Amino acid sequence: MPSSTWVSSGEPQIRVSRTDQVMAFVKEKRESVIAASVVLLAAVILGTWFFLHYRQINDTAWKQLFIAQQTGFGGAYAESEKKLDEVAAGFARSDAAPYAVMSKGDILFRQEKYKEALEEYKKLLNGPAYMRPFALYNAGKSREAMALTAEAAADYRDFLARYADHMLAPEVHFSLAAVQEKLGDKEGAKASYEKIAILYPETSWSAAAKEKTGQAAPGSK
Repeated sequence: MPSSTWVSSGEPQIRVSRTDQVMAFVKEKRESVIAASVVLLAAVILGTWFFLHYRQINDTAWKQLFIAQQTGFGGAYAESEKKLDEVAAGFARSDAAPYAVMSKGDILFRQEKYKEALEEYKKLLNGPAYMRPFALYNAGKSREAMALTAEAAADYRDFLARYADHMLAPEVHFSLAAVQEKLGDKEGAKASYEKIAILYPETSWSAAAKEKTGQAAPGSK
């Protein structure tokens, strides 16, 4: 028998358990519950398929990227560039795509095609956050190689303003000092070299900077 309790009115109240309430709701809304369950199951299946499909595509993209890079390292630049373009376009949503763009820029730079390399690096300036520092620095190196010294200096300053703690920062400081020398800004170059020695005292960049300012003998650490 169902349990009962008395309230102030004196009328017996039936106490319905939580389980009974759920079962009653399911019976009343059976079709809706079944439909919702089917939709949920379909969503899980579809989500799993997309995950596995994406992982397979991503794996394929990385394999194609590796082949393209090795082709370039072997000196077949034109073929490598073509393969890298295929990875960047054909697997645009994969993690390998931005690396394909960067790799193409590096291969073009190696061939002294600095203008074309710069165009590749510029594609990544608004790309994935982890690629932007490398793209910005490489853009500066491309402009420096093209004798666009003032523009290169601007890239290096931009890098240091945005990514002061990046692993490339000591090298960028040194590159900035070098272009400042080319621009005839001796005081600015000296200040940049001194900053390297202060900020990165235990690095090879510090030793090189001290040599530039005459603070250490060549070859010293």
